[in-house]
Amino acid sequence: MEESLTEMEKVAGLKGSTKLRVSVATAFACPFAGPVAPEKVIRVIHRAFEAGADGVTMADTIGTADPKYVTSTLSVIREKYGDYPFTLHLHDTYGMALANMVAAMGLGFASFDAAAGGLGGCPFAPGAAGNAATEDMVNMAERMGIATGIDVLKVLSVVRTMESAYGLRINSHLAATKLGRESDEGCCS
Repeated sequence: MEESLTEMEKVAGLKGSTKLRVSVATAFACPFAGPVAPEKVIRVIHRAFEAGADGVTMADTIGTADPKYVTSTLSVIREKYGDYPFTLHLHDTYGMALANMVAAMGLGFASFDAAAGGLGGCPFAPGAAGNAATEDMVNMAERMGIATGIDVLKVLSVVRTMESAYGLRINSHLAATKLGRESDEGCCS
């Protein structure tokens, strides 16, 4: 970790006016060390801010966090940094990405990474599944009355193309439904 932080500081020293966003990988759990204490995350965030980072993303890199753990960790982060607009990067290894999103939203977090079709994963984290699916997150937010400005039908169209034309494995709850596969109307209202 120290080596990574030192490299991040070197990059930050070169950034000039370019925006630098730092991602804190395995902010909730590590595939090798297990659960990550919030104090370790705060240490990394502190170093990122000291180096001049313009933004920080906290990642559930291996997708093993649950709403209780997310709430516990993010509460400590909120206590330390107030309403700073952190971004969360959630994976869906155990199907908890959407529940973790709602838990984080309950604490005022409003920025989330996602990937169409839930594509992705982590080559450095054994067993990590894809990212949270954009269409699933948008569908959930819209159903909760939160406007995202994202046309979920267009995202689903891209997902269908990725799956059929490129043979990519899709990790999406909405795309797996009959509605998500066959309908271009009325699927997410």
